[in-house]
Amino acid sequence: MDKELATVCTVKKVFEGDKLSIPDYQRPYKWSEKHVHRLIDDLLEHLAKGVTQYRVGTVVLHQQGDQEKPLEIVDGQQRLVSFSLLIRFLSGGVSTTFLKGVFENSLSKSNISRTNLYNNHQLIQQRLSGYSDSQKEALKSFVLEKCEFVVVTLHDISEAFQFFDSQNSRGKSLEPYDLLKAYHLREMSDETEDVQSRCVKQWEAMVEGDDITLQKLFNEYLYRLRKWLRGEPAYYFTKEDIELFKGVTWGTGKVFPYLVSQRISDVAATKGEIDPLSALNAYPFQVDQVMINGKRFFEYVEYYRGLLAALSSTGNSYGGVGEEVFKALNADDYKGRYRTGDQYTRNLFEAVLLYFVDKFGKEALTDELVKLFFRWSYRMRLEQVAVRLTTLENKATEQGNLFRVIQFAVRPEEVLRFRVQNPTKEKVKAKNIMGLRPLFGLKEEGGAHNV
Repeated sequence: MDKELATVCTVKKVFEGDKLSIPDYQRPYKWSEKHVHRLIDDLLEHLAKGVTQYRVGTVVLHQQGDQEKPLEIVDGQQRLVSFSLLIRFLSGGVSTTFLKGVFENSLSKSNISRTNLYNNHQLIQQRLSGYSDSQKEALKSFVLEKCEFVVVTLHDISEAFQFFDSQNSRGKSLEPYDLLKAYHLREMSDETEDVQSRCVKQWEAMVEGDDITLQKLFNEYLYRLRKWLRGEPAYYFTKEDIELFKGVTWGTGKVFPYLVSQRISDVAATKGEIDPLSALNAYPFQVDQVMINGKRFFEYVEYYRGLLAALSSTGNSYGGVGEEVFKALNADDYKGRYRTGDQYTRNLFEAVLLYFVDKFGKEALTDELVKLFFRWSYRMRLEQVAVRLTTLENKATEQGNLFRVIQFAVRPEEVLRFRVQNPTKEKVKAKNIMGLRPLFGLKEEGGAHNV
């Protein structure tokens, strides 16, 4: 490699002078409001923690032959522009030299860039306009003096692109749950190395797992439940969704009234612990709770993996009940059970089963309830030629769905008030589902009734 220089620089140093430029080949500025919200939340969180150094990303630069020429940004443009917008607001409207260049660059000729620049500038004003001058100054000082970039400077443009490509595509990309592991380990600075080590070991054991891997647990259950309970679709769990599993860190901010009950539970569970990771059944986890960062997150994941395993199809029932449904779903005359659409449907059934047990306990689960969950989930399978991911999402978020009924029920028996109408023989379009028909009261002559 010709010449490479990697340094750690404060944000202030990165923006000093007029040494940065955006080459014409760069893509438009595409950061959405979601990205800016996340950046501001992240900065405010670490400011509240009182950290003295906070690494905010990597910037790859190309130094042209003439040392007097500005450094071209190869990677990191989106984050640099966003930081410049934030600094401009915190500086009373004074733009960095770099930001002034943004508006003179071809970047500003893009409608996409102009729209996002305007929207994100407005968002920053809305988010921080209520801050006092001293609060703004504290945030500005933190951003400029404590936040740091890793700056990699290369003198050959081809090597700069090669470095950029290798950084973004080398080896197997990190899964969303890998990023969550790193985040929550960082939130465990007050825990002993022994506790951190055991969390990591348990986590790694779940990565491969047996039947319930971390990927399956997050993608098909935890992610979908947390989204569906908000009434939002949950197509695929990606890196953009990890905020769902970030929450509060005790000791770094005010305990608002809505968090008091969780704080009390946390203190009580901690006092009752002998082994720091042995209180999985003592802490009252709920799948859609505000996440407690750090150790409790790892316990949360382990708890739901265990709960799902207790309900999974490993015997001849679901937690000791629902034998008739279990047999039907695994029967030889249900020949379509391995199709993708049928797996989507089974995921819906098991998710609602898990959510009920999460709220009311395994003791409250009955044969009648398992049949209800089955009929609600599998009716869409009977009435569709093909069940697609969109079919699943529409079912899980439809008005008055079973998740909502469970969510607002005070007692388990209230859930049984939910009525599922059996499809008539004429409405059954699916093939290879013969083993499921009896549970809907369907015989060859058809007919419909409410159950």
